[in-house]
Amino acid sequence: MDRCLKLITVCCFAVAVPALWAQKVVTEDSPTPEGAFILGAAKGGLAEIKLGKLAAERAADPKVKEFGNRMVEDHQKANDDLRQVANDKKVKWPDDLTEEQVATFNKLSQLSGPDFDREYVQAMVEDHQQDVSEFQQEEGRVRDPELKGFVSRTLPILQHHLQMAQELQRQEHQGSGGS
Repeated sequence: MDRCLKLITVCCFAVAVPALWAQKVVTEDSPTPEGAFILGAAKGGLAEIKLGKLAAERAADPKVKEFGNRMVEDHQKANDDLRQVANDKKVKWPDDLTEEQVATFNKLSQLSGPDFDREYVQAMVEDHQQDVSEFQQEEGRVRDPELKGFVSRTLPILQHHLQMAQELQRQEHQGSGGS
């Protein structure tokens, strides 16, 4: 009887221990609310980097080129920070952009010079307005300390990016006579 009990105990541990060690990886198909935010922020950062590189190549206004370079630098740093959070939370890092982000990139890829500047800056204003809103909501909702830290560190940067994009937009309107 004692031997049978030991055998049952060993079998239970053999089944239970791997199950305890297995942790579910959050994917785009089944994200938690925090996982969904991480995926969205990651894709947003990837899009900002890709569009920033495009701005550095195609913009006519040196200030727009400089802004594009700043987007690349700041969003690479933010994504490095976020990637660590994603790894710790078992959230799979995205490999691609959303359909909307791809459409924006494709549209801007067809432009150059002042037309590119105007459309890129408009896209950055709209995108950063949405980012700031989402990060503000997440800041009030998130409970995980690591993710909360990321949100708190990144929100002021996004707010500054929005101000910079709005200033570029104002300058463009003033330079074109407000049309």
